[in-house]
Amino acid sequence: MGSTFMFEKALAKLRAQGFTGGLHNIAMVGDVLPTDIKGGKAFGVHTFFVLTGGNQVDDIPFYPEIGQPTCIFSSVADIPLESLPSTL
Repeated sequence: MGSTFMFEKALAKLRAQGFTGGLHNIAMVGDVLPTDIKGGKAFGVHTFFVLTGGNQVDDIPFYPEIGQPTCIFSSVADIPLESLPSTL
């Protein structure tokens, strides 16, 4: 429930700033599978898993209910601009 509230608030803030895109134009960037990535997937946005903290690629099979993130990057600095939704 907490993650849904968090994502709804974030989307409302984006809308208040003029964002008119859909959920397919949003990516959750996170380093923890059972919170960041699970929450993003549950809300219906892309999930960019970065390997700078809580979990690593080898941990993904331990969370089968979450599934595969949209993309995996070594760090936030490695996310190429062309990976970002075009309406941001």
